[in-house]
Amino acid sequence: MRSSEFINEANLGTNILVVDVQPAYDRWCGKIAPGVADLLNRHKGKKYVLYNAQDVGVEDTEGQVAEYLYEQGLDHDVMMDGIEYFEKYYGFFRSWMDADVPEAAIIRVIRAMVQQRKRSSDELDLHQLFTEREYQLAFPKGPGGYFSPEDDPIHMPDFIGIAKLRQMQPFLMCGGGRDQCLREIELLCNAFNIRYKRIDGLIY
Repeated sequence: MRSSEFINEANLGTNILVVDVQPAYDRWCGKIAPGVADLLNRHKGKKYVLYNAQDVGVEDTEGQVAEYLYEQGLDHDVMMDGIEYFEKYYGFFRSWMDADVPEAAIIRVIRAMVQQRKRSSDELDLHQLFTEREYQLAFPKGPGGYFSPEDDPIHMPDFIGIAKLRQMQPFLMCGGGRDQCLREIELLCNAFNIRYKRIDGLIY
């Protein structure tokens, strides 16, 4: 799949953020990886690649991620000098996402963590952020009882800051997973009105 199918979605000078297109996830990202490489080659804006490393069994290095994209068609010059890489970690918001906590509630807590300079939601008093009714709706009762956000907190990522994301905007975003790691980055952006656009044809 070539990027020419999506090139009309944005100006060639728009920045690009690629999430988790790497060897460890080739089973899922392999179909879109050539299109991502082509997009990186064609664009004149700044290029950023986020990747998981040494976490949940992932052992990809920056060099291996770069080589993977090169094998998918990335130009050598772009691979060597045209991309800024960020090693990320896995699942900073996922415990609440996987428990179906509403995104509006997650965003409220993300904003509170930044405003109060906290790294983890367990450093906040959630009962001050939510009314009792809001709390019950945000953390609903399931088969095993109430989901406890205090026992399974979310964390602010430290691999890329809000200031950096603001500097990058507006940007195109592609990669994956659609409802996992990529969605975590989208939630972080949505919490602070950081402008981005998905390229749906280059998301897995």
